[in-house]
Amino acid sequence: MAMLKPYPFEALVSRIFRECERDQAVFGLPLRKALQSHPRMDLSISYFGRRATSPLGPAAGPHTQMAQNIVLAWLAGAGILELKTIQVMDRLELSRPCIDMRTVGFNTEWSQELSLDESLDEYIKGYMLIEMLRQSAPWSQDPNRGPVLYDLSVGYDLAGISGGKVRNFIDGMLNTKTRADYFRRSIPAEFRHHAELDVPDRLADSVTLSTFHGCPPDEIESIIDFLFREYRLNCVIKFNPTLLGKRETRELINNQLGYERIIIRDEAFDDDLSWDRAINLVERLGRTADELGLQLGVKFTNTLIVKNTGTSLPESEETAYLSGPPLHPLAMRLISRFRKIFRDRFPISLSAGIDRKNFPDAVALGLKPITACTDLLKPGGYSRFPLYYGELYRRMEAVGATTVDEFKKKAYAPEGSSGDVSANTEYYLKQVAADSRYSHTRNNKPPRKIQRKLELFDCLTCDICLAVCPNNALFAFADGETEVPSAGIGSLAEKHQIGLFGDFCNQCGNCDVFCPEDGGPQFMKPAFYGSETSWRESRHASAFYLAGGSATTTVLGRIAGREYRLEKTGDRVSFSGTGFNIRFQASHPQGTISGNVPEKLDLRPYFIMDFFRRVLLETGRINYINTLVHIKESKDGL
Repeated sequence: MAMLKPYPFEALVSRIFRECERDQAVFGLPLRKALQSHPRMDLSISYFGRRATSPLGPAAGPHTQMAQNIVLAWLAGAGILELKTIQVMDRLELSRPCIDMRTVGFNTEWSQELSLDESLDEYIKGYMLIEMLRQSAPWSQDPNRGPVLYDLSVGYDLAGISGGKVRNFIDGMLNTKTRADYFRRSIPAEFRHHAELDVPDRLADSVTLSTFHGCPPDEIESIIDFLFREYRLNCVIKFNPTLLGKRETRELINNQLGYERIIIRDEAFDDDLSWDRAINLVERLGRTADELGLQLGVKFTNTLIVKNTGTSLPESEETAYLSGPPLHPLAMRLISRFRKIFRDRFPISLSAGIDRKNFPDAVALGLKPITACTDLLKPGGYSRFPLYYGELYRRMEAVGATTVDEFKKKAYAPEGSSGDVSANTEYYLKQVAADSRYSHTRNNKPPRKIQRKLELFDCLTCDICLAVCPNNALFAFADGETEVPSAGIGSLAEKHQIGLFGDFCNQCGNCDVFCPEDGGPQFMKPAFYGSETSWRESRHASAFYLAGGSATTTVLGRIAGREYRLEKTGDRVSFSGTGFNIRFQASHPQGTISGNVPEKLDLRPYFIMDFFRRVLLETGRINYINTLVHIKESKDGL
């Protein structure tokens, strides 16, 4: 299984600010595609007593796991980030691919794919990077670009959550000074003026409990009570779709929405809370929260446990988790029922099929935070969030609202809603029930394939894969290059090439889902690694590691399974592989070769590796590879 490897903080800082200045982008996201705040709209809300610039954010999942994900989500407009769920088992072995977004959404993901210590560091690094950006133009001039709010997410039983490993993680999130100061000291000298950033000791005031993956129903109350009393955290219970009940869930998904081939597993209901137990649980925990001066919230919903049939996920996985459009009508039914009992006593968070069109409605219902995952895994990725805001701005302007509270009162007023969130919920529930866009009929067409196989070089360069990768692993390079000199490859036909930063690729498979060509970018495109160790551990057939220094550049390459080493100092080249070790001048290779020369010498691997060296280190955009080399050369020059 491919393992994610965090990127050094000093390199993240260097890349962000050099890329922002030179390429007008951050982690490949053009600044023009980041959220541009509306000068007359105030979307801020209060979340557990703290101001959030917006109720929108990514759900706990692949978009809130690593520092670069967190920064990209904030740039796109996230106000509240539900960090990826952590648990005591922090080295899970998961089958791949684990994401299938061809129609609705299916996955076999669990919790974090980093160690708990790595997760802690990534969350602190992400927060610090956002604060550094907030101090910088153009964001420093934007009053709507306030601090991001973190919501922790934990699972899945009391023993794990109260045990030492998870305790250490939570303690670290609530006492960040030591780690924040460590990262502060690593900021490169050229960006040291950003070091005076404000990092609160306590990075979160709330935590969401995921009642999934075997979370014992009898332990939910004990877990929340523990988090209340031990850490004085406001708590959110993330409920499962099964609260709707076996009969009604199947009637809605299979019959009314028409997803006849989705088989909802019996154990999804047998091992979960019933509606009545959940309501009694909320009532008791609500009283406990009041007694302690804290708050309780609920979230609808987790993904739905289904049988793994008809997906692109491994056949060895009997169970998959359904997300996306089918869950939106289901969640709305649960929210309606919950509000008929509790009205607005408890804040409600939503994660169920959120997209550009229904985001304004979720705002009108007073839901917070409103989190998306499935939609962000589709073409456009993080840049879909600004479209959410565009739709909300349009709807707010249409009713003359400039704040969220005004919009809640006016959103449905012409159609008869009285304007309070319970009335809005009932009005919207009727709209959803009549909306065919959540049905199988509207969500059964997979992305187009053109029956052409991906190669190492060239492809359609539609660039869809760049944005659908949740970890920001794929990138464009070699802009305008027309050939790989002397490599026997022929001319390069496309505007640029596609590469993979292997340390960020967990082979989730989402790029392959949307790529029009066959083979998968995660396997067919050249993979570049951040360290020699990562390169050696990888199993990628076309893998490379580039290391710079004060005078010599080293490239390690694996091409068609064979390994090579290239060292270049000025015009002098040393090139070696199995059975040979040669030296020559780069300006005249064939006529200057010496050393251990085999009878049949193929220099094509050299020309490919030297091409990558040149286009990644000497020309083109800022990327993860040349940033690491820049950092090393800067240190060598000290």
